[in-house]
Amino acid sequence: FHEGLSEELLPRWAAGGFRPDVVVVDPPRSGCDRRLLDTLRQVRPERIVYVSCNPSTLAKDAAVLLEGGLYALRSVEPVDMFPHTGHVECVILMVRSGAES
Repeated sequence: FHEGLSEELLPRWAAGGFRPDVVVVDPPRSGCDRRLLDTLRQVRPERIVYVSCNPSTLAKDAAVLLEGGLYALRSVEPVDMFPHTGHVECVILMVRSGAES
C-alpha cells in the first residue's frame, strides 16, 4: 500500500521500471495533474479507465491521452449515482493502440 499523490508516485515508480497493465484514475473535479498524464503516456498501460465527475476536465485529459493515436476510446458510460440532480459520473475506457481490446 502506498499513500500519496498519483502525480508524484507514478513518475517515481516508472523511473524504477514499473509498467502497469491497467490504470484506473478518479481525479478531483479539476482533472488529472499534467505530470500524471505525461507519465501515463510514458509507461503506456494497455488500458486506462478514467472515472470523472466533470465532463470538461474529462475531455481535456482524454485529449492528452488520445493525442497522436497512442490510445483509442473504446467506451463511454454515464453513471447516474445522484438521481434527480444534474450530476452524472462518466467512466471511459481507453485502450492502447495495438493492444488487445
